[in-house]
Amino acid sequence: MKITILGAGLAGCTLTHLLQKQGYNVSVIEKDNDIGGMGKTYYKDGLKYEYGPHILYSRNQKVIDFITSIIDVKPTVVYVAAYVEGQLVDYPVSISSIFNLREKKKIIEELYYLNPNAPDRRNFQTYVASLMGKTLYDLFIHGYTKKFWGIDPCELSSSWVPHRISFRTNDRRLFKDDWQAYPEPDYNEFFRCLMGQTEIICNREINSYNVGSLGEDLCISTIPIDQLHAYKLGRLPYRGYRLEVEVLNKRHYWPNNYAWVTFPNDYEYTRICEYKHYNLQQSEKTIISREFPGDKPLHYPINTSENEELFEKYLLLTCQKGNLITMGRLGLYSYLPMSVCIEMCMKLVDRIHLYPNLSIEGRINFHCEIRDLY
Repeated sequence: MKITILGAGLAGCTLTHLLQKQGYNVSVIEKDNDIGGMGKTYYKDGLKYEYGPHILYSRNQKVIDFITSIIDVKPTVVYVAAYVEGQLVDYPVSISSIFNLREKKKIIEELYYLNPNAPDRRNFQTYVASLMGKTLYDLFIHGYTKKFWGIDPCELSSSWVPHRISFRTNDRRLFKDDWQAYPEPDYNEFFRCLMGQTEIICNREINSYNVGSLGEDLCISTIPIDQLHAYKLGRLPYRGYRLEVEVLNKRHYWPNNYAWVTFPNDYEYTRICEYKHYNLQQSEKTIISREFPGDKPLHYPINTSENEELFEKYLLLTCQKGNLITMGRLGLYSYLPMSVCIEMCMKLVDRIHLYPNLSIEGRINFHCEIRDLY
């Protein structure tokens, strides 16, 4: 079977590698002149940074084995803080964080009456407030969420809260997975190893695609699903940010190994990242970036019920064609960690031989089962 993949980001590169190992003939089309999509590593004065930043972390041993079979990695761990009440406070919010805050008495009283096992799932705001109380929510979450997403938090769905928001006792790590790593030397090499000698058609913008244009039997698209269909039902909104990158003549910018600090209630930017704290690059200098949120680039799908309904309409259009599959963060309109994206690709390849013979409903269920892995 000949397969064409649209887009050479993480999903496209991973699928190419997995499919070629299964003996499929794979072609790749990419709009840029290089691979990696939003996962690329960039350099300034020899120091590494990414739009992200990106961390490999997982509890799935198959995913871990896959990554480490492709590239060497350095074990790492990510610590984060929030700038609240004029001080740096460990984040995620924890019991120990509370005692550094002026309103600790009120916070403790609110926590006493909460039942985190029965959260209020009406929307993002009600869910998070029911986990940590209104005061902690207002201090750490509300302002950041509104600034980052550009809408009121009550408009966001609660569905992805369990993946992104937690209240801790004493664990300072942002991610709780025991396996956390950074590829050696960078993500660019990771993508090159995934692609191998695959021929890539670069610098080709795709605003729609007719399956069979390159003589393929099946097309897997990782470009935005609304773009795949020439926006015929309207555009799905995204958030991104403008990055201001600065190299400093000092070993470190943030204390306590903070990889980044969020600014929920002050300043136009949402966070300042210091990459050395997680990529472990050795240098007498350090590199930081300030992130200013906006509508571009297309990095983060906006998780509202209205946007989900539009995605489902585009998914139906996709599934009406028995030789077209949509994948990845942009193709599935889902905010995916890198490890979950890889896991989804693995599941797709394991079952891809079944796809052409499925009914339209079966194809929709096929996509939903993969999307529900996160």
